[in-house]
Amino acid sequence: MRKIQALIDSFRFHKAGVLTNAGRYSEALDILGKIEASSELIARRTLYEGDVYHRMKDYPSAVARYRTFIDEKFKEVLPEQDERYLLSYAKYYLACVERKLGHAVDVSGLKSDMERAARTATRVTTADFPP
Repeated sequence: MRKIQALIDSFRFHKAGVLTNAGRYSEALDILGKIEASSELIARRTLYEGDVYHRMKDYPSAVARYRTFIDEKFKEVLPEQDERYLLSYAKYYLACVERKLGHAVDVSGLKSDMERAARTATRVTTADFPP
C-alpha cells in the first residue's frame, strides 16, 4: 500500500508542476496539499509550494514555505547532492522574495552557490527545480 501511495504522490507532484506552468496556481496548491506518502516528497512539496506562492506574488506565504523547508525539511531530501542543491535553491529564492518585500538582501552570492550545487544535483531534481 505504501508503494502505491508513493506512486500516486509522485504523480501528484508532476501534475502540480504541469498546473503551475499553465498558471493554474490554486489547483497546483490543492494537488500539492494531498501529498503525504514520504517525508522526502513532503519536503519537496514544501519547497514547491514556496515557488507557487512566489509566482502568485503571495510573498508572505512564499517566505513561510521557504523558511519551513530551510529550517525543518531539507534534511529529508535524498541523495545528499540534491539536499545541498535544494537548500541553496531555497535560500536564493527566499532572498529574492525578501528583496521584493523591500529588505536589503544581496542575492549574487546565493545565486552562484545555487548554480554550483546544481551541477552535482540529479537531473530529475534540476528539472523539478530549475536553477
